[in-house]
Amino acid sequence: MWIGLIPAFLIAQEPKKASNRPPSPVAVMPVKVEMQNLQVTLSGTLRPFKNAFLAVDDSGRIKEILKHEGEFVEEGELLARAINPSQEGRLAIAKIDLRQSLIQLDLAKKKMERTRFLIKRKVSSEEKLDEDVAQFKMQEVNVESKKAEINRMASLVASYLIKAPFSGQILSSSVDLGKWVTPAQVLFQIVNYEKLELKLGIPGKFLGKIPVQTDVEIQLKESSKILQGQITSVIHHIEESTGNFTAIVHVANPEGMPLSGLLVQVSIPIGIPAEKMFVPRDAIVRKGSRTHVVVVRDGMAQIVPVQVDGNQKDLVVIQAKGLQAGEPVIVRGNERIFPGTPVTINKDLPIK
Repeated sequence: MWIGLIPAFLIAQEPKKASNRPPSPVAVMPVKVEMQNLQVTLSGTLRPFKNAFLAVDDSGRIKEILKHEGEFVEEGELLARAINPSQEGRLAIAKIDLRQSLIQLDLAKKKMERTRFLIKRKVSSEEKLDEDVAQFKMQEVNVESKKAEINRMASLVASYLIKAPFSGQILSSSVDLGKWVTPAQVLFQIVNYEKLELKLGIPGKFLGKIPVQTDVEIQLKESSKILQGQITSVIHHIEESTGNFTAIVHVANPEGMPLSGLLVQVSIPIGIPAEKMFVPRDAIVRKGSRTHVVVVRDGMAQIVPVQVDGNQKDLVVIQAKGLQAGEPVIVRGNERIFPGTPVTINKDLPIK
């Protein structure tokens, strides 16, 4: 007869004979089963929803810097001021030219009124009045044209005032006093952290199955903190290179916590109802690569292998054969219990 060695893992799984010791006190909680939408867990990086790159509209020289990198600013607050001597010179000349045109307009008006007076005295003609009216109207058009040009030039000069488009923090700045800058140069980057945005690449097979305006939980990888977000839109375009489409999640951050740039995980519902089984986090026992829970049946401990599929708050999503909804699983005192160990449920035993 051949006698072989029994593998160690089989020996470990065999129930140990009950001893004469009294039953072990344990705390239990029931297995929970619910119908829920299936979910896909994805990773992404939090970015500010408001993010602006500021530059001048025309070339100029930096004359004044009022705000610097890292400072918080309010909407409309002046960050820096540039000048363009040529533009300012042309604006000054245009204003002088406008004053001369206003003088000409006033003279044309007086001439027209005098001709009307002379016509009443029968010493001038209607033809002369027509000429004077036409000259007055030409001067009016000339003045309005010069006013419009001055407004355009003044707006251009004002564009050298670099202002915050919204309240936020200056993330970066690239300005030096006296430096010549052009519209192609980014001088400030300003961001607002009160709302964050997350763009998730989702496999194309789920297109049409992602519900918009759905609340989602966002897990920070660096900590156990959970953020609340909402799927605000789904872009119905699949990228050829990845086979993914994009879902956009907005995350409220009214306190402006330093979350921008953090990698997070999001469980996105994909709209397919399925039965899910949950147990408390403390019910999970890990032994090397194996995971199980300990269920109480007829006053005895029984080990049920499980597969962990994810987390939902204080519960763990599992797959397990032979485990039923409502069955008591041990959440306190389950670390050293063997199959067949007699147990007693102690309602006064504190749960972790």
